Amino acid sequence: MNPGYLALAVAGGLFFAAARADEKPDAAVQKELARLEGVWTVSEARHAGAVVEQDEPQEFEFKGGKLITRKATRAPIVMALRLDLSTDPKLMDWTTDPKGKFEDADKYAEGIYKLDGDTLTVCYNVRDNRFAKGNRPTEFKSTESSDALLIVFKRAKK
Repeated sequence: MNPGYLALAVAGGLFFAAARADEKPDAAVQKELARLEGVWTVSEARHAGAVVEQDEPQEFEFKGGKLITRKATRAPIVMALRLDLSTDPKLMDWTTDPKGKFEDADKYAEGIYKLDGDTLTVCYNVRDNRFAKGNRPTEFKSTESSDALLIVFKRAKK
């Protein structure tokens, strides 16, 4: 996997917001977004079971229902988020669509996440350096025979 793609995948991926850009998040989603607020760094990343090395340090910031990824060598990428707390595991989608719409399959990713204190774990399926649509992971596992991109984030110390 291309290390630069990790930023989008994590952002991806890491990505979390309202159900739709034109809807207000409900109270439970607002509370979850508040829990995600802050700056996160990648602790570990695996794709198809193999360790993904970062080509340079990057930050992932959750702020105001958006995910912002930053690398020193490029402009920040801002993504809208969508959470579904009604499932186990919880669902997390993100989009690079400037209007925050989840309609163009090439501009959004479907994943799962879990938040445990200052550790955030996300998982998305990636094939041929593209997010696999309609193939959301069901577990937090990346094996050699899978397309799973598993990322573990740690909350940055203030």
